[in-house]
Amino acid sequence: YDDEWRRYDSTLKHSVMKVPAVHVGGWFDTFSQGTIDSFIGRQHKGAAGAKGNQRLVMGPWAHGGARSDGVGQLKFPNNRMPGAYSSGQFFKEILTDGKLDKKTLPVAYYVMGDTSKADSPGNEWRFAKDWPVPADEVGYYFHGGGKLTTLKGTNSKAGVTYIFYPAKPCPTVGGSNLVLPRGPMDQQKIESRDDVLVFTTGQLSEPVEVTGRVSARIFISSSAVDTDLSVRLCDVYPSGESYIMAEGMLRLRRRAGMDKNVLLAKGQVYEVTVDCWSTSIIFNKSHRIRVAVTSSNYPRFDINPGTGKVFKVGDATVKQTNTIHCSATMPSQIILPVVRKPTEK
Repeated sequence: YDDEWRRYDSTLKHSVMKVPAVHVGGWFDTFSQGTIDSFIGRQHKGAAGAKGNQRLVMGPWAHGGARSDGVGQLKFPNNRMPGAYSSGQFFKEILTDGKLDKKTLPVAYYVMGDTSKADSPGNEWRFAKDWPVPADEVGYYFHGGGKLTTLKGTNSKAGVTYIFYPAKPCPTVGGSNLVLPRGPMDQQKIESRDDVLVFTTGQLSEPVEVTGRVSARIFISSSAVDTDLSVRLCDVYPSGESYIMAEGMLRLRRRAGMDKNVLLAKGQVYEVTVDCWSTSIIFNKSHRIRVAVTSSNYPRFDINPGTGKVFKVGDATVKQTNTIHCSATMPSQIILPVVRKPTEK
């Protein structure tokens, strides 16, 4: 990220934008967070004509898939865009009245749910005055043995180690891709790899709604001067399928910002945040919540050679021995926006 990219960065120009807009995206769209951020910026910081005159629509879609019946390996029912939020209705209101009808709430979002049972909670459209909707940030902590709980670890030196070989990257299987196969796809095959750490809750005693922006707070040390962190949030069905629902990627030398290049000191522990973008899903009763952590997601993201240099085919690479710390003082976790009360309908 440099001055050339800064010229085209619309997030720096919200205050001079003057026109209404409808922002349409999908939870598996490779541009999903940009769509949400654009709505928030223009709705709250826009100039006259834009401020307070925006709409946001987020469905269970990939890019360009607003009219598709399914995405990835799941088919979410009733997922067509509500008519009041269509582009046709938007232009009708703008061209007729010069402004949006305030009777229509600014935000429409689809809450995904268990697709195997017709009476599962979720799988419905909800409507809100703004985004994000109210939610509590709840930490689900990593533990040795692959457990994921809302309780911090008590061991003073706990951690889990894996070895990443750049010549054998973990493959991309679904997720928020543009041209690769995309959407919620079963991750069991990659979760069985030696270089993938898997943390899973027990079966849920009641449904858990996660709506909003997901992030992972991870304490990591590495044998290399640079490495990547790939985080996948999955919905594990009682039958065993583990569907990716949100994901994030961080190149550690960019941990202080995309305009900075700060290498690691080998063996030193760093606290970093992996942005997993936004989603809306209800993990149903008897399902499990899972987090998979590794150092690649290829070919969606290029391979980190571990040398601190930009990777080019044929370049030298180094083995990366990475430790995820999960002790009482270094509590690696995924932070989920848990909705305690029903949002506006």
